[in-house]
Order: sequence, then C-alpha cells, then structure tokens
Amino acid sequence: MNRLKELREKKGLTLKELSATLKKQDVIISPDSLAKYERGERKPKYDKWAGIAKFYGVSVPYLQDNTFSKTDIFRIMSKEYVSPSSDPFWCSEIDAHLFIIGENDLNDTFTKDEIKNFTSDVEKFFKDNFQFVFFTKKGKELLMIEKSKKKSVTDKICRNLCDAVDFVDAHLISTLISEVYDEKVKEKLDHFNANKDILLKVSSKADVILETKQLIKALSQFLQIISKFSEDVVNMPDRETARKRLQKFVDSGGKTFE
Repeated sequence: MNRLKELREKKGLTLKELSATLKKQDVIISPDSLAKYERGERKPKYDKWAGIAKFYGVSVPYLQDNTFSKTDIFRIMSKEYVSPSSDPFWCSEIDAHLFIIGENDLNDTFTKDEIKNFTSDVEKFFKDNFQFVFFTKKGKELLMIEKSKKKSVTDKICRNLCDAVDFVDAHLISTLISEVYDEKVKEKLDHFNANKDILLKVSSKADVILETKQLIKALSQFLQIISKFSEDVVNMPDRETARKRLQKFVDSGGKTFE
C-alpha cells in the first residue's frame, strides 16, 4: 500500500483533500478509509482501486505493487538477448544502441551464461546503459504492466523496449537533414503511406491529386532547405555527441526529445 501514500504525497494532498477530490470524480472514499488503505489495514474493492488509479494516471496493478520493477525488465532484456522468445532481432536492437554510444556488444563483454543468468555485473551493465528507456513514454508503460509469465506479456515488454530504444536512438543520431525531414516531410509521408490503399482505390481523382500535391510541396520544401547545407551535415554524429545527447535526455527526465 506504500504506493498509495507515495502518490498522494507527490500530489501534495492530505487525506481529506484527496477524499474531496475523488468525490468530484464520483469515487466516494472517506479520509479514514484512505488512511487504512495506505497502512494496509483494509483493501479497496476493485472499483475503488480503479477510481484511484484513474486519478493518478497509473494502472491498478501498479497501485497494488504487482508490476514489473526496472530490475525485472532488465532481467527480461538479458534473457531475451540470449534466447529470444518474442523478437528474433531483439539482440540487434541492443547491439545497435551500444554501437551508437560506443560500448562493446554484450557478447564481447560477458559470456552467454553470465547474460542468461543475469549476474550482478550484467545487471550493472544494463542499468548503466539502458536506464534511459524508463524516461520514454513506452518505457514508463513497462512499469505499469501486471506481473505475468505469459508470452503475450513478454511480447508486449519487448515491443515497448524496441520502441523506446528506437525512439531515443533516432534522436541520438539525428542530423540537420533528418531534423528538417521530420519537420517538413515525415508527418505528410506517413499519412500518405498509411492511407494510400484507400486513397488510390476508393478516393476520387481530385482527392488523389490534392494529397499528392501536398506531399510534393513538402518534399520540395525539404529539398530547397537541405540544398543550402554544406556537405558535412550529412555525417552521422560521432559517439561522443550521441553520448552527450543521451546524458542530456536522462538529466532532463526525458524532456529534451519531446
């Protein structure tokens, strides 16, 4: 029940204030009951759990302290690196990030048994090099997942981890050209690709022309801007730059890439 108290204190609310705030959201819990929940003297019914969880923006399992910890996630990462049950390319995701920041591959640093058994040194390696995932949206979601050994849960964890690592790595290796692309082209091109089947097979000729012209306009703006750049801006940032960007991301609590 400690998470109930922790979240309330983070909000700067007294038990009485929390009770009044929840009441406005049709969640009726007295200050006395809230105190008993926090001390573990009474367990809320599920509708109360759900109401409190919605207020704090967390999952019910998180409130119940029945979710994966960061160490649990690192242990799964380590196991999946050696024996992937979800994404067969998971190990390459990890190695690609390590390459970007100038770290050796796991296989070059530890034996397979050490990685599989998640030794203390392996655990430290993951904490040192992958703590950043928990500052991303997908990484934060990992800490809300109810503990389970089901493959579907492992699959979700791996998907979130891949998305988190890809999101950060894309910023670590970004250049002026890629930044202009993201600003001028990415959204329109993604929209075009996502809707091209409907656009090309169902939509009117006028709609196809309009969407195509908008995409061409975005690409033309992109081309005009990058044509003025010097040649050196196309180079991938060096590892020192990538490491500095990553550290800044962590120090900002994940805000620098928003």
